[in-house]
Amino acid sequence: MFYTFAFLLDEVGGTLGTLDQSERVEAFFEVEPGSLPGLAAKLERVGGVYSSEIEGNWGDWGRFRAVIHRVVWEALGQADYLR
Repeated sequence: MFYTFAFLLDEVGGTLGTLDQSERVEAFFEVEPGSLPGLAAKLERVGGVYSSEIEGNWGDWGRFRAVIHRVVWEALGQADYLR
């Protein structure tokens, strides 16, 4: 089972992270809005190899993760954020 969270933030300081050290968050990444379509395309091309680490297929993981990148890109465009 995979989860992806996306946040649009105005940075004021600090470090993005979890407060609970036992939280199973692999990583946090800051992404410029304009790079979202390219990242989605890259994720869609992840090879389809089974992994016991994620108890699933990396290709499925990549396609799942690509969706949120495209949804956020489209939402930002409709909100005139990128214009």
